[in-house]
Amino acid sequence: MKHLLYLILLITITIFSSCKDDEQKKICEDIGCSSGRVCENNLCVCSDSRFVGNNCELQKEPKSISLKSIEVLKYPSKRIDGSNWDTNSPPDLYITIYQSIDPIWLLPNVIVDGGLNQSLFIPIDSAQIVNVEEQHTISLYDDDGSLVDKFMAGVLFTPYNDTNGFPEKITVDTGGLVAYELTLEYSF
Repeated sequence: MKHLLYLILLITITIFSSCKDDEQKKICEDIGCSSGRVCENNLCVCSDSRFVGNNCELQKEPKSISLKSIEVLKYPSKRIDGSNWDTNSPPDLYITIYQSIDPIWLLPNVIVDGGLNQSLFIPIDSAQIVNVEEQHTISLYDDDGSLVDKFMAGVLFTPYNDTNGFPEKITVDTGGLVAYELTLEYSF
Protein backbone atom coordinates (compact mmCIF):
# COMPACT_ATOMS: atom_id res chain seq x y z
CA MET A 1 0.00 0.00 0.00
CA LYS A 2 2.80 2.37 0.89
CA HIS A 3 4.47 1.75 -2.48
CA LEU A 4 1.20 2.38 -4.29
CA LEU A 5 0.85 5.74 -2.54
CA TYR A 6 4.38 6.74 -3.60
CA LEU A 7 3.62 5.68 -7.18
CA ILE A 8 0.41 7.76 -7.27
CA LEU A 9 2.24 10.73 -5.79
CA LEU A 10 5.06 10.43 -8.37
CA ILE A 11 2.57 10.22 -11.28
CA THR A 12 0.68 13.28 -10.00
CA ILE A 13 3.85 15.34 -9.65
CA THR A 14 4.96 14.34 -13.15
CA ILE A 15 1.63 15.34 -14.70
CA PHE A 16 1.52 18.74 -12.96
CA SER A 17 5.16 19.38 -13.72
CA SER A 18 4.57 18.60 -17.40
CA CYS A 19 1.60 20.99 -17.50
CA LYS A 20 3.68 23.68 -15.82
CA ASP A 21 6.45 23.24 -18.44
CA ASP A 22 3.86 23.62 -21.24
CA GLU A 23 2.42 26.69 -19.51
CA GLN A 24 5.94 28.15 -19.06
CA LYS A 25 6.66 27.55 -22.74
CA LYS A 26 3.43 29.31 -23.78
CA ILE A 27 4.14 32.31 -21.52
CA CYS A 28 7.69 32.56 -22.88
CA GLU A 29 6.40 32.44 -26.47
CA ASP A 30 3.97 35.28 -25.65
CA ILE A 31 6.74 37.41 -24.12
CA GLY A 32 8.79 37.30 -27.33
CA CYS A 33 12.34 37.69 -25.99
CA SER A 34 14.34 39.33 -28.77
CA SER A 35 17.72 38.55 -30.30
CA GLY A 36 18.01 35.00 -28.96
CA ARG A 37 17.46 35.99 -25.32
CA VAL A 38 16.13 33.25 -23.06
CA CYS A 39 12.98 33.14 -21.01
CA GLU A 40 13.29 31.93 -17.41
CA ASN A 41 10.54 32.14 -14.80
CA ASN A 42 8.35 34.15 -17.20
CA LEU A 43 11.04 36.81 -17.68
CA CYS A 44 13.51 37.50 -20.46
CA VAL A 45 16.99 36.92 -19.14
CA CYS A 46 19.70 38.79 -20.96
CA SER A 47 22.39 36.28 -21.75
CA ASP A 48 24.56 39.18 -22.91
CA SER A 49 25.32 41.42 -19.89
CA ARG A 50 25.69 44.45 -22.18
CA PHE A 51 21.89 44.64 -22.60
CA VAL A 52 18.99 45.45 -20.27
CA GLY A 53 15.23 45.96 -20.56
CA ASN A 54 12.18 43.68 -20.57
CA ASN A 55 13.28 42.15 -23.86
CA CYS A 56 17.01 42.91 -23.56
CA GLU A 57 16.51 45.52 -26.26
CA LEU A 58 18.42 48.36 -24.56
CA GLN A 59 22.18 48.76 -24.43
CA LYS A 60 23.66 49.11 -20.98
CA GLU A 61 25.97 52.11 -20.59
CA PRO A 62 29.56 50.96 -20.04
CA LYS A 63 31.39 52.17 -16.93
CA SER A 64 34.40 52.94 -19.08
CA ILE A 65 35.86 52.41 -22.52
CA SER A 66 39.50 51.43 -22.98
CA LEU A 67 41.21 52.78 -26.03
CA LYS A 68 43.39 49.94 -27.36
CA SER A 69 44.79 51.64 -30.48
CA ILE A 70 44.53 54.69 -32.69
CA GLU A 71 45.17 54.64 -36.38
CA VAL A 72 45.74 58.05 -37.93
CA LEU A 73 44.01 57.71 -41.30
CA LYS A 74 44.73 61.20 -42.62
CA TYR A 75 46.18 64.53 -41.54
CA PRO A 76 47.14 67.75 -43.30
CA SER A 77 50.37 67.47 -45.27
CA LYS A 78 51.01 71.22 -45.11
CA ARG A 79 50.17 74.18 -42.92
CA ILE A 80 47.28 76.47 -43.81
CA ASP A 81 49.73 78.92 -45.46
CA GLY A 82 51.04 76.10 -47.70
CA SER A 83 54.40 75.73 -45.97
CA ASN A 84 55.76 72.45 -44.63
CA TRP A 85 55.28 71.55 -40.98
CA ASP A 86 59.03 70.98 -40.61
CA THR A 87 61.69 72.45 -42.86
CA ASN A 88 63.32 69.34 -44.34
CA SER A 89 61.24 66.42 -43.08
CA PRO A 90 57.69 65.29 -42.39
CA PRO A 91 56.17 66.49 -39.10
CA ASP A 92 57.01 64.86 -35.76
CA LEU A 93 53.57 63.87 -34.50
CA TYR A 94 51.88 63.39 -31.18
CA ILE A 95 48.25 63.03 -30.18
CA THR A 96 46.33 64.25 -27.17
CA ILE A 97 42.77 63.24 -26.26
CA TYR A 98 40.74 65.76 -24.29
CA GLN A 99 37.46 65.69 -22.44
CA SER A 100 36.36 69.29 -22.56
CA ILE A 101 39.68 71.11 -21.99
CA ASP A 102 41.21 68.45 -19.75
CA PRO A 103 43.72 66.05 -21.35
CA ILE A 104 42.86 62.42 -20.54
CA TRP A 105 45.56 60.80 -22.68
CA LEU A 106 48.81 61.93 -24.30
CA LEU A 107 50.86 59.85 -26.71
CA PRO A 108 53.97 59.09 -24.62
CA ASN A 109 56.38 59.11 -27.56
CA VAL A 110 56.57 61.47 -30.50
CA ILE A 111 56.30 59.80 -33.91
CA VAL A 112 59.44 61.21 -35.52
CA ASP A 113 59.03 62.09 -39.19
CA GLY A 114 55.47 60.79 -39.35
CA GLY A 115 54.95 59.47 -42.85
CA LEU A 116 52.70 61.63 -44.97
CA ASN A 117 49.97 60.03 -47.08
CA GLN A 118 50.07 56.81 -45.08
CA SER A 119 48.16 55.66 -42.05
CA LEU A 120 49.96 55.47 -38.71
CA PHE A 121 49.01 52.69 -36.29
CA ILE A 122 49.53 53.51 -32.60
CA PRO A 123 49.00 50.75 -29.99
CA ILE A 124 47.92 52.06 -26.58
CA ASP A 125 48.66 50.56 -23.17
CA SER A 126 46.28 52.50 -20.97
CA ALA A 127 43.75 55.08 -22.02
CA GLN A 128 40.46 55.01 -20.13
CA ILE A 129 37.43 57.04 -21.09
CA VAL A 130 35.04 57.18 -18.12
CA ASN A 131 32.55 59.82 -19.25
CA VAL A 132 31.55 57.72 -22.23
CA GLU A 133 28.60 59.81 -23.43
CA GLU A 134 30.39 63.15 -23.30
CA GLN A 135 32.13 64.78 -26.22
CA HIS A 136 35.90 64.34 -26.52
CA THR A 137 38.53 65.80 -28.85
CA ILE A 138 41.45 64.08 -30.52
CA SER A 139 44.09 66.68 -31.37
CA LEU A 140 47.15 66.18 -33.52
CA TYR A 141 50.30 68.28 -33.06
CA ASP A 142 53.65 68.72 -34.76
CA ASP A 143 56.33 68.50 -32.07
CA ASP A 144 59.00 71.14 -32.51
CA GLY A 145 61.20 70.24 -29.56
CA SER A 146 61.80 73.27 -27.38
CA LEU A 147 59.71 75.56 -29.61
CA VAL A 148 55.96 75.91 -29.35
CA ASP A 149 54.31 72.84 -30.89
CA LYS A 150 52.03 73.41 -33.85
CA PHE A 151 48.40 72.37 -33.66
CA MET A 152 47.66 70.48 -36.88
CA ALA A 153 44.00 69.52 -36.57
CA GLY A 154 41.42 68.16 -34.16
CA VAL A 155 38.16 66.31 -34.34
CA LEU A 156 35.28 65.95 -31.88
CA PHE A 157 33.76 62.57 -31.08
CA THR A 158 31.49 60.89 -28.56
CA PRO A 159 32.85 57.44 -27.70
CA TYR A 160 29.50 55.80 -26.90
CA ASN A 161 25.88 56.10 -27.90
CA ASP A 162 23.06 53.81 -26.84
CA THR A 163 22.36 52.46 -30.33
CA ASN A 164 25.83 51.73 -31.69
CA GLY A 165 25.96 48.03 -30.77
CA PHE A 166 29.36 48.22 -29.01
CA PRO A 167 31.61 48.27 -32.08
CA GLU A 168 35.18 47.12 -31.65
CA LYS A 169 36.33 49.88 -34.01
CA ILE A 170 34.94 53.32 -34.75
CA THR A 171 36.04 55.77 -37.40
CA VAL A 172 36.25 59.39 -36.29
CA ASP A 173 36.06 61.44 -39.47
CA THR A 174 33.96 64.55 -39.91
CA GLY A 175 35.25 65.18 -43.42
CA GLY A 176 37.88 67.61 -42.16
CA LEU A 177 41.66 67.55 -42.20
CA VAL A 178 42.16 64.64 -39.83
CA ALA A 179 40.60 61.19 -39.39
CA TYR A 180 41.20 58.30 -37.00
CA GLU A 181 40.14 54.72 -36.46
CA LEU A 182 39.86 53.80 -32.77
CA THR A 183 39.92 50.27 -31.37
CA LEU A 184 37.80 50.07 -28.22
CA GLU A 185 37.07 47.70 -25.34
CA TYR A 186 34.02 48.18 -23.10
CA SER A 187 33.90 47.61 -19.31
CA PHE A 188 30.65 47.12 -17.40
